[in-house]
Formats: sequence, C-alpha cells, structure tokens
Amino acid sequence: MSWKKGFTIIELFLVIAIMSIMVILYLANFSGFIRGRRFEDCLNRVINFLRYGQEYALTRYEDIWMDVLAKENKFVLKLSEEKEKEFVIPPGYRMETKLRQVIFERMGGIGVFDQPVKKGEAVPTKIVEKIKVIDEKTKRVATLEIWGYGGLIFLKSIVPAQ
Repeated sequence: MSWKKGFTIIELFLVIAIMSIMVILYLANFSGFIRGRRFEDCLNRVINFLRYGQEYALTRYEDIWMDVLAKENKFVLKLSEEKEKEFVIPPGYRMETKLRQVIFERMGGIGVFDQPVKKGEAVPTKIVEKIKVIDEKTKRVATLEIWGYGGLIFLKSIVPAQ
C-alpha cells in the first residue's frame, strides 16, 4: 500500500481558520492606528491654519482678525473687507474653548480674546488661551495653546481616553 503525500481537508481548514483569526486581529489594530493618524492630522491642520493667519499678517504687514466659532467647530480668518478664509474641524471631532477672537499682529504677536473685539477698541488680551480638540469616538483630547504677546502656537498634550 502506498501513501500519497499531501494535506487532509481538516489540516487545510485548520490553517485557513488560524490565518483568518490573524487577519482579523491585524485589521482591528490597524483601524485603531488609522484613527489615531486621522486625529493627529486634524490637529496638524488646526495648527497650520493658525500659523497661516500669523504668516499672512507678517507678510502683508497688517493685523489679521480671526473669529473662533466653537459651537460650529470652525475658524474664520478675515483677510480683508471682502475676503475670508475658513477652516472647519472635520466631522467626528469637536472643539472646546473660551476663545472667541484672535488677532494676528503685523509684528508677529498674537492677541487672544474671550470676547469679540472691534478694530481700534482697546481690550486687555490674555496671555494664554487653550483650545481642546476631542475625538468623539475614542474620547482622546488634545490641548492646543496660543500664547499672546510671544506669538506662540503649539500642541501641549494629547491625553488618551480614560
């Protein structure tokens, strides 16, 4: 009697089952990685928009005003009387802040206000204001800080969900 070399159907199904489990575990981890990268991309886009306002003020040598509309999750940069540029935080994320208005000064400084300010109005500016960006699915929170006078914008921290 001669035996043929090969796999039995049970061995084949066992290997397919093990490979399927490994693929499912890989995809679960990969989707979390993608979600984290999207959150970081959202934060970078917010920071870049703020820095765009600052650079625009420096290159045009004029003060540029930006409204912060936290309830609508957007920033509106007033480049001139008739020209505005806005940035809306992508769906799935939301912003929390007391910040209402930012003035990017022509010399590079930043004025941060918790109330709307009219041009020519002398209102004391805060030294620092925070913007929290929250991932609604994972509940991760990132805190951005805008420092007045020094003109600094930076990401302070990313806190994982509790």
